[in-house]
Amino acid sequence: MKIITERQFDFIPQNKWKILSKKDQDNLRDYRRTYGHYTRNENKITELEKQLKKLNEKKKTYVHRLMKSNRELDHLRNDFRFNWSVSKLKNRPNYYNCYIGRKGRSKSGSLGNPKDITEHLQKYYKRDKSKLDLLEKKGWKFLLGKEMGDTSSKVYNLIIDMISEDNTLNSFRINRNTLFPLVKKKSKPKSKGVSIPIMITNKMRMSLSTLGYSRDEMKHLTPIESHEIINKGVPKKPSVERSRSQ
Repeated sequence: MKIITERQFDFIPQNKWKILSKKDQDNLRDYRRTYGHYTRNENKITELEKQLKKLNEKKKTYVHRLMKSNRELDHLRNDFRFNWSVSKLKNRPNYYNCYIGRKGRSKSGSLGNPKDITEHLQKYYKRDKSKLDLLEKKGWKFLLGKEMGDTSSKVYNLIIDMISEDNTLNSFRINRNTLFPLVKKKSKPKSKGVSIPIMITNKMRMSLSTLGYSRDEMKHLTPIESHEIINKGVPKKPSVERSRSQ
């Protein structure tokens, strides 16, 4: 059987189709239409193959760049990735400690007994129903493990902040109160900046006039310059011509 491209019927001009039977005419029309679709589809495949080749070349360059960046950023895995664990103390029955480990270093802190831990977490998550439900159904160990593995959780980000401040882990303590603080730290009050108007006000003109500035001299001053002059409060020294006229 011949392939499609060899099975052409151009040897019968279209203006001679009337000599053919209706069935042959219909079949020829259908064949030509289908062959047109086939050709256009084949051309699209060829074009897509060219695009695919270009995209594969781009992909190789992206892989190379990612590998390079990965090597340069690899230290972040050692600097910030940490492990979290909870263990029961041998010398104190029913009492638990937590451990943070990273890059060959570890930090331990007390959590307390299950009753105190649960009550503390209930207070901490009192406005988060989903966390409270999880605490009730799965227990405090499960909830802590889930929170420590969630990069969007408050406690996870708190530990990241601690590590960024001191990667030796020596300058901070960890316990249930520091990890899940019930009292918010008071933020330092923001210093109120001085607001300087965008143009010299009448009040500023009066102050400048008191300091010895004329209206013509005020025209050449910017609001910032005027503010600095008024803030210093130093009277302007009179010019030679002005002193003579007086």
